[in-house]
Amino acid sequence: MGELENWVRKNRSAFDSEEPSQEVWRAIQARNRQKVNWWLYGWKSAAVLLLLCTCYLLYERQLDSSTSSAQEGQQAWVHQPVEAYYTELISSKTAAVVGHGDQKLTREFLLEINRLEKQYKELQRAYHYQNEADRLENAMIQNLRLRLELLDRQLHILETQKEKRNEKAIHS
Repeated sequence: MGELENWVRKNRSAFDSEEPSQEVWRAIQARNRQKVNWWLYGWKSAAVLLLLCTCYLLYERQLDSSTSSAQEGQQAWVHQPVEAYYTELISSKTAAVVGHGDQKLTREFLLEINRLEKQYKELQRAYHYQNEADRLENAMIQNLRLRLELLDRQLHILETQKEKRNEKAIHS
């Protein structure tokens, strides 16, 4: 490299006296304009990659939530026949209690049944939002059974009262 430097120093005046033509300058300027800014392309590529990753993760999350809601729907479907059975029994027995006619007993009894119905609805809400499905299922079924038991007791009491009234009417 020492020889090249010496030659350039000796011939410097020849380099300084001449200028490149306009065509050479235009070619150099064109090359400078066409220079690729790789940092800009790098940042653009990173932004696109981030956007794609975000979209993928959102899609995956949506897919997971739809799968879990489908599983919840299947769980609810499994318990619908049990709930429908108990609800039908409760409705028919409630109608029988109301049909017996004792207003005061019926009103008090219906208040208790309504309180149990509210508890059942709270259990249903908790069932959908908590992971303690087995405990809540048992509590829900226990609530339905308790309402049926209360209805059976009330019907028995009303039947007993009706029989006593009939006996009094026969003996009078």
